[in-house]
Amino acid sequence: MSFQEKFLGASDGPVDEQTDSMMASEEPETMYGFTAEGLDQEVEKYASEGALPEITWKDIGNVALDFTPIIGDIKGGYETVQMIGDELDKENPNWYLIGAMGGLGAVATIIGLVPGAGDAAAKAIMSGAKMMRDGAGKVVDAVPKYDPNTLGSMGGNMFADRKPINKANKDELDPAGLSNTRLDNYADEIPKDNVSKGNLVDKKPLTIEELQENDAVLMTAQGDRAATDETLYGVGDVVFDNPVDLQGGRGFMRNPYTGLWASDDKVAGGIVRLSEKIANDGGTPYVTYASMAGQSGDFNTMMSDTVMELINKSEIKPQKVKEYDAWVKNNVDPEWPGILNSETKEYLNLLPEDGGMGGTKRRLLWQELDKKHYQEAGFPQMGLARVGITEDGLLMSPKMQTSSVGRVNPTGEFLVGPQKRHNTYNRQIPGEYKGELEDVPLQLLQREFFEKRRAGGFKTQDDQRSLVFQSNTTMPTDQQMVDEVNAYKALIDDFEKEQYLKSLPSGGGPQPDPKIIRFGDNGGPPLDDQMGNVFGPELEIGTSKFNVENPEVVLKNHTLEDFESIDLSRSSAGGASKNAKINAPIEEGAEKSIRLNLSSKIDPDGPPAPFNRLQTVHPVNSKGNPVYGKADSYMPAVTVEKGTFHVDQNKRRAIAEDGMKVPAMSVQGKVTSQRNVLNEMDESVVEVGINPLDKHLFIDMKTGQAVKGFDIATVYRDRVYAKGVEYWKKADAPEPLPAKGDSPINNQVRYKFNRGGLMSAH
Repeated sequence: MSFQEKFLGASDGPVDEQTDSMMASEEPETMYGFTAEGLDQEVEKYASEGALPEITWKDIGNVALDFTPIIGDIKGGYETVQMIGDELDKENPNWYLIGAMGGLGAVATIIGLVPGAGDAAAKAIMSGAKMMRDGAGKVVDAVPKYDPNTLGSMGGNMFADRKPINKANKDELDPAGLSNTRLDNYADEIPKDNVSKGNLVDKKPLTIEELQENDAVLMTAQGDRAATDETLYGVGDVVFDNPVDLQGGRGFMRNPYTGLWASDDKVAGGIVRLSEKIANDGGTPYVTYASMAGQSGDFNTMMSDTVMELINKSEIKPQKVKEYDAWVKNNVDPEWPGILNSETKEYLNLLPEDGGMGGTKRRLLWQELDKKHYQEAGFPQMGLARVGITEDGLLMSPKMQTSSVGRVNPTGEFLVGPQKRHNTYNRQIPGEYKGELEDVPLQLLQREFFEKRRAGGFKTQDDQRSLVFQSNTTMPTDQQMVDEVNAYKALIDDFEKEQYLKSLPSGGGPQPDPKIIRFGDNGGPPLDDQMGNVFGPELEIGTSKFNVENPEVVLKNHTLEDFESIDLSRSSAGGASKNAKINAPIEEGAEKSIRLNLSSKIDPDGPPAPFNRLQTVHPVNSKGNPVYGKADSYMPAVTVEKGTFHVDQNKRRAIAEDGMKVPAMSVQGKVTSQRNVLNEMDESVVEVGINPLDKHLFIDMKTGQAVKGFDIATVYRDRVYAKGVEYWKKADAPEPLPAKGDSPINNQVRYKFNRGGLMSAH
């Protein structure tokens, strides 16, 4: 049996057999770019010499160095292996997340190392790996570009500018599949004249934690990628005689004159009825937009209007016009007036009950025209029309990505009398736009649906179309969903940092002289023999010898000049929904918690993390603890008074021991906009920082001594500049939590005071 037969299944099972057989693709079956034969060859390569089936995750965890080649296949190396192992220890592992952790390059390796992985698990691992690749692809676009000529002799720069158009393949130019034929340019670089009408409410961020707090039960509103509240005046080099009104897609729910979502009686009615049931059962009904395939807009009248504008400016061979019209009359609509008829555009906009053809037949028209022989005869490229109507932010993204979220008004009825109707769909769902849950794959938000699909042996390529017919699909926002969404976002963050480092000049550009400290395998004496000599015994009174002797390494000395040169118009807080809160004002004197935002960039051309990040301003709850799941503002620097350095010791241990990516540390105090310590730099200012891998408390970077609080502090980049600093007494300081496993956690923290008083340390 081939790999594809084993893990995809020879045929669909009985659960959804009729639906899937109706919608089965007629195209040759491939998986992530492999044919069946090619995929078998990949697996054979990884499983050569019979090694993989005999090795388990526990083997790797116990003797990691012996399995370096296998770990090398897996994205993130040994830390990721540990994370995958932790997930496998759960009663119900999330196979999608496991695949996302490992990446596409390790699919065969992971499956070979999972004891007893069944067909459903194997398919989900593959889906998760692809999901991660597609999601991370958007991150790569934001990575700074470098001239390949600045690199050394070790090879090219994988993140130099895009390939020349003549060397890019069809999928690179058009990853969303907007065209069946090769586009002449990258989809997001094709010019178009689209102007916003300005009616939409601003995007606002929404976290998975907020949905959980509101007892959200999620439904999926799959939608086309069309732009909303825009006028399209032309695309490519064509200027339209009659501009096209764009009114669909994910932005529809941000229009104050419409409902949350528009569709026909059957699909919209299913959501309306299900919302009422959710509310009666005690939940709060929410819909999440999920993007359909790149050609999903063929159904709507925006596509028809755009195609007809392009046709009016095209020189088409008469014989090909006759051929096309004959095909339409014979296969779609006997009443077809003809593609060049002046009344055809209006005819295409009519509803079936008014004598028109409807969306299903319209789609067939454009699918037929999306063939090379029509374009060679002068017909416009259908991909060009789809680029024109598609929202700019969705031109290069994968399908089944979620974003806009709305809370449904569970009346059990359609929205009555919306101020603005949709030109294609006759029904709208009542409710309120709540925010953007951006870049979360639908597989994480509708976990049970996808798990049932895999258990039933159904093909992943039919998931989206099957979901359309499953009108009762819901998923409560449970803790597993919260954990998995946050883990996925952390993986995206890791990917961004990893790729940034890979893109840096490796030889030719100016580089600072590194200060090298050698331990053990790096060329020096055994590690244990040096730790005491270099750092001094941990958790003792005194100063860190290393910090005192190496100020040029540990002190950053960020300056006011750096801060004042920041151009916030070029900054990003990690996505469009978060950008709305960049520099949002904070009430003077409000108690807030400040921490580095790892998803942000102050300057897209700036240095790598953590030197190029904004600060997140979090609220503080009634118990005085930071609420990391919410953000009030994103700022380049924040000044607080009468504050403390906050460290969650349980989460710090998770970071140091398990490599978890969890919020654990912040600077807390009363916000002031009247001062900035960077403007008051003198000998009284203490530069403070923390590395949770070997510090369980914030420290004075000059001495290595633990700090507790301050009179005033400015948090900027990866440092805190504080005055009136209070140091921890050793007897009163929180103790680091011991490791759960056998390997101890280093704690290179020193103390300035014992309970009895000051010990001389200078």
